[in-house]
Amino acid sequence: MEKCLFCRIIQGEFGDILCETQEHIVIADINPITTGHLLVIPKYHANQLDILPDAYLQGGLVLIKKIVLQLGLKKYNILQNNGHHQSVHHVHYHIIPYDEETQEGIDINFTVSARGKESLPGVIEEYKKKLQDLLEK
Repeated sequence: MEKCLFCRIIQGEFGDILCETQEHIVIADINPITTGHLLVIPKYHANQLDILPDAYLQGGLVLIKKIVLQLGLKKYNILQNNGHHQSVHHVHYHIIPYDEETQEGIDINFTVSARGKESLPGVIEEYKKKLQDLLEK
C-alpha cells in the first residue's frame, strides 16, 4: 500500500516545509486557489477531523492564528474537508487569502435546502438531545 502523500512530506521525502512545530508542518498548496494558499498539516495521520487527537486540533488552530497574524492577512478563508472534496485523505487546513485589489479568493455559495424551515424543529430537538447527552458525560 502506498504511503500517504502528506506523511511522506512530513518524513522529509520531498516538498518544501515553510515552517514546522512539534505537531504540524506548513507548506504551500501545489494547486493554489489564490496567491499565498497554504496548508497546515498535522504530523499525526488521521483521515478525518473527528479521529484527530484533541492536542492536534488545538495546536492547529493556534498555529493558523499565528500564521494569519504574521502574514498580515486581513481577509481569508480557513477550509477543512472530511471525505467530501478531500483530495488527500490526511487532515489538513487550507489558509486561503483573499486579495481585495484583485478580488482573488475562494467563492463559497451556501445553497438553501429545498426542505426549508419545516425540517428544522425535528432536527433541532434531535440534536439538542444528543448534544445535551454529550455534555453530561
